[in-house]
Amino acid sequence: MFERLFHLREHDTTVGREVIGGVITFMALCYIVVVQPVVLGNAGMDHGGVFVATCVCSAFACILMGLWSNLPIALAPAMGHNFFFAFTVCGAVAAGGLGWSWQEALAANLIAGAVFILLASTGLQEALIRGIPDSLKYAIAVGIGLLIAFVGRDTGKPQKSGRSLESVRPAGDRGNADVSYPRRPALWRSAYHGGGAGGVALRG
Repeated sequence: MFERLFHLREHDTTVGREVIGGVITFMALCYIVVVQPVVLGNAGMDHGGVFVATCVCSAFACILMGLWSNLPIALAPAMGHNFFFAFTVCGAVAAGGLGWSWQEALAANLIAGAVFILLASTGLQEALIRGIPDSLKYAIAVGIGLLIAFVGRDTGKPQKSGRSLESVRPAGDRGNADVSYPRRPALWRSAYHGGGAGGVALRG
């Protein structure tokens, strides 16, 4: 059955090799199941709902990728985009954010996804990707890494024994003095935009 579905011999692989690769890939990506609810919780989203949505959507995307395109590529929420969502789009205006609600931000994300699908289906996406210099593609990882590093440095606080992350940074509580936000929005917003554009290029 697996041979008929995935043409394993044609791709010089075996079921065992694919299982091992799948387990390794899962172990490398499963951190997002924990990180995603914590990050988006800062935008006021429910931790449990984000956890379930992350698991269900990632599983659906991975299964669709395997059955439809027959490619061994795992799909999950991208680090960098979730920080941009929580701290820039839904971030406090006083801290350099746009001040949107998470519902408005999700609607904008849905529209952006529809536009991306349209570009991919017309072939325009590939033309745009070919026009991006290799130097910019190589800088993508640096841009996303800088964004996460700046957000972590500006918002992270030492943990005292017996205190949870939620007690230090209450989700959605933007009036609490114990909650800090990035103080250099222009810098890490630029880092995101560089990483975001290149992320599309790498997916192509």
